[in-house]
Amino acid sequence: MDAWEVSYITMIQLSSDSDDACGTAWCLLLLTLVMFWPCPSMARSPQAPDLSGLSAEERQSIEMACSYEKNVVGPAAYYACLKKQLSSLVGVQRPDTSSLTSQERQSIEMACSYEKNVVGPAAYYACLKKQLSSLVGVQRPDTSSLTSQERQSIEMACSYEKNVVGPAAYYACVKTQLSSLQHLPQPQSLTPSATPAQRTALARLGYFLGTWTLLSNDGRFKVTQNNEWSADGLSIISTWEEERPSGTDSGRATYSLRPDGETYEYDGVNQDTELEKSIGVFADGSWTWSSDLGNPSSGKGRFTVHQISSTHYSFRLEKTDSGGNNWVLIREGNAIKSK
Repeated sequence: MDAWEVSYITMIQLSSDSDDACGTAWCLLLLTLVMFWPCPSMARSPQAPDLSGLSAEERQSIEMACSYEKNVVGPAAYYACLKKQLSSLVGVQRPDTSSLTSQERQSIEMACSYEKNVVGPAAYYACLKKQLSSLVGVQRPDTSSLTSQERQSIEMACSYEKNVVGPAAYYACVKTQLSSLQHLPQPQSLTPSATPAQRTALARLGYFLGTWTLLSNDGRFKVTQNNEWSADGLSIISTWEEERPSGTDSGRATYSLRPDGETYEYDGVNQDTELEKSIGVFADGSWTWSSDLGNPSSGKGRFTVHQISSTHYSFRLEKTDSGGNNWVLIREGNAIKSK
């Protein structure tokens, strides 16, 4: 029993046992003590930290970072989170991004969105500083000599670097794309009358250049491809090796632009001289290769490639069911470019 409760009980006893003036005086004294004696149950609840000294952007970032504590745990945990966020900001200033282009600022904002919206403003500022540091000494690639289709194709190929990694990685990706265009062999049959659209369509095949490793999501199938331009610059020559539970396979294939200048053709043969031919189309960063599987009863096949970055794509292999009406998933996974 604490002092407040003792004083209250004593007052009640005196008021019931004493009717004289002295008893009344004691009651008044005790009542005064009771009224002003600190009561544990009346202790002040935690107060919300003062965020008035922060910018609107910082307050918004902190609110989002502490939203779980606020909406799930309760006010005490929420106030503790606010205090922790304020403490992390002591001595920290927002990096100056005024020298960047609007495109660079947008790229950095997207690259640092997790830190800003989940971790808090201090982590967000650290991310901004890291991005600014990575841009030191980096020159913006010049794409002014490209056609609009070529620029659009490069933008899609480098979208992952631009929207997830940051502007420095995006510029490196663009430079790689420009380099592949500069070293593109001059297609003999496309000069001099080839349209810019045809040249862009052929150059788009350059995405597959290099060494790629394709691995199915279940880990049961692995393919290694080595792709390079043919001597005449009209196609890509691919050699590949496949590992699967039933054994291994290898072969050679050619990717080329068809005479219509818009669609592509894949012609392959494996070590058992089995032939494969597919027709490909490209749209919105994805390739779709369609083929007949030998005879009508075997149905049709479809291999879809979605470009995630200049060194990463996902793939999906499907075939039609026995009725030929529905697509059945055979295999899916990811491909990574090593060089």
